[in-house]
Amino acid sequence: MLSGWISARSQFLGYALVGLGGFLVDASILTLLSVHLGMSLFSGRCISFTAATLTTWLLNRIFIFSESGPRKQGRLGEYGRYLAVQVAGAVTNLAVFFMLVQMFPTLARTPVLPLAVGAVAALG
Repeated sequence: MLSGWISARSQFLGYALVGLGGFLVDASILTLLSVHLGMSLFSGRCISFTAATLTTWLLNRIFIFSESGPRKQGRLGEYGRYLAVQVAGAVTNLAVFFMLVQMFPTLARTPVLPLAVGAVAALG
């Protein structure tokens, strides 16, 4: 029983690290596109979210859930389900992100800050 708890704890820690990696991908791409290349926050956020979701799916698939039973639905079906779950969390993330940018327009110059607040809100 103890080994199951340790395994679950290790899996959760790995999942959290993958999530942090996804956040870094999201923040880097959003900053590059919106701050440095002048793309709108909305367009930049769509691209950065998609890249971060693909990154976390791949990393989770390779490192965290590589031995989690058979994969009958194939990669595309698996990614579709993963994306659906991520989109549900993204609704909260995006709502908080854009609310903060609307309330405090200077945050558009440093989109990582509202992105982080939105990520924490979505985690809940």
